Amino acid sequence: MHEMVSEGINTTIIGMGVVFSVLIILSFTTWLLNALVAKFESKGKQKREQKAEASETAAAPKEAVVSGISGATVAAITAALVIATGRPAGSFRYTSIRRSGGWRESGLQELVRTQQRYTEGGK
Repeated sequence: MHEMVSEGINTTIIGMGVVFSVLIILSFTTWLLNALVAKFESKGKQKREQKAEASETAAAPKEAVVSGISGATVAAITAALVIATGRPAGSFRYTSIRRSGGWRESGLQELVRTQQRYTEGGK
């Protein structure tokens, strides 16, 4: 009887030792992978920032500046196109850039139409 209890305690101790050893290894592996991913993400972020800076330094077309669009606006549009399409900034050629009513104007028009429907429906 004494042997069985002793064997059970030894098995429990060995089992717990194995479990904790595996948990420690998994914890270290997770920490190491997180550190590696953070390192690669920071390198990728630096490359993206360099590409964005390069596209911002691209010369703004004279037509855009003459039409009242600043070079910073053209650079922002170019950077958005570079990110969206994956093509280099030099592959884009602007013939003209003009402002439109855009989302703000569309939103205001929709708001007015909605208000008109409610006031007409209430009468």
